[in-house]
Amino acid sequence: MEELSDLDRAKEARASKELSNGLYVLADLNSDLCTKCNHTIEDECAKLGNRRWNLQCLSCANCGQELRYHLSDARWSENEQRVLCHACANQAPDATSGFEHVTKLKQYVYLLRVALARLLNMLKEGGTLPSGEFSSFML
Repeated sequence: MEELSDLDRAKEARASKELSNGLYVLADLNSDLCTKCNHTIEDECAKLGNRRWNLQCLSCANCGQELRYHLSDARWSENEQRVLCHACANQAPDATSGFEHVTKLKQYVYLLRVALARLLNMLKEGGTLPSGEFSSFML
């Protein structure tokens, strides 16, 4: 029976660590900003991993092709830190695909999660919210 309670504690600790890591990413000051223009994204957008772009900012950095309606053609070069179209991505061997469209509603939910993560982080750093209670909030 003790082994089961140890397993439960390990699961809770892991879940708490994952939640804290997720909150840290959301609370980052750049988490709600467009990767290209650094303005807050308050409408539908495109995302790849933890990065987001205003749709009007999504164009090939090499040839200028607009990619907002052709997300399957968009590639991200981590080494060059820029978006490329499928044709120009041949010049960047690290370029990856996988851009996703984010609806306005999903972006609003994301912005609410960012605001909550920042608030929880501020309360935790100010000592108002003990660290143990931090993990009880679900995002």
